Amino acid sequence: MTSWTWQSLSLDDAGWISELMTRWRPHDPVDPVVLRHRWANFRLDHVQGRWALRDAAGNVVGFGAANHPPWEREPGRIGDWDLNLAPEVRPQADGIIAALEEWLRRDGARAAAADAEGDEHWLLAALAARRYEQVSAERFWKLDLLKRRDTLLELARESEAKVTSEGLALLTFDRYLTRPQAWDKVVALYQETEADIPQNPGDHMLTPPEIVAELQAPDVRPDRVWVVVAGDDLAGLSFLSFPPIRGQVWTGYTATARRYRGRGAAWAAKMATLAQAIELGVSEVRTGNDERNAPILRINERLGYELLPGWLRFRRPL
Repeated sequence: MTSWTWQSLSLDDAGWISELMTRWRPHDPVDPVVLRHRWANFRLDHVQGRWALRDAAGNVVGFGAANHPPWEREPGRIGDWDLNLAPEVRPQADGIIAALEEWLRRDGARAAAADAEGDEHWLLAALAARRYEQVSAERFWKLDLLKRRDTLLELARESEAKVTSEGLALLTFDRYLTRPQAWDKVVALYQETEADIPQNPGDHMLTPPEIVAELQAPDVRPDRVWVVVAGDDLAGLSFLSFPPIRGQVWTGYTATARRYRGRGAAWAAKMATLAQAIELGVSEVRTGNDERNAPILRINERLGYELLPGWLRFRRPL
């Protein structure tokens, strides 16, 4: 039986952990600066553990993490775990997952949840063996900006003209931040629109500090975040994530305030991000959306996004 050692990690370990995660899944590179920012700014009120997994020879062969919110906020006592393994140890995933589950169980969890991409066959097999049940799915898509360039630029022009005719204005976030109570309005937009996204028991909604941290992340530049405004009122927002060192360009968030829906605000902001990405020389943009979010899925199909292996969520009682 293989002997494992679990080494606790700090923020300063994000760099070399990102290198290993990228080596183990080269088609899905992890940016070290972005990873450190996420560790430092998200789920700070959760009980968390992060570990490097070492084999008997001392080699790092995996990264594991587990967390749960304060139990008074989570009556179902659902905790999350995450696991990345080197290919040579993936056949032994069952025992490693059991150790992460035990950490959650000792801390009072009654159920465990985990995510896997649709092409992570080793992890999907391990989850099935441990009797996890799928509870939701997120579709991943990619958009070829080179192939769709002319169509996307024309749609961007049309969508800006549409919001202008509605008495709205399209501008970048750095300009919007000079307006009164800008951050308060951004937080309010997030909180209103996140509530409309399909959720599962145990899902984490961003806190106000996390919303600010998301828009101040190293992969999010204020001159690449697009907003639609009515005077100083925030009607819609959209941005792309541009990892500074390595990684894919992804859609970060797109939203419209409820009272402005039907006037093209989110569409115009989204099209502005894609037009800007084309101007910056980006060849491909990716996005992920819950399969229950029908309006966004229709938008992706209209724009010509191509489907990729998705993101599946699983849960089991402990």
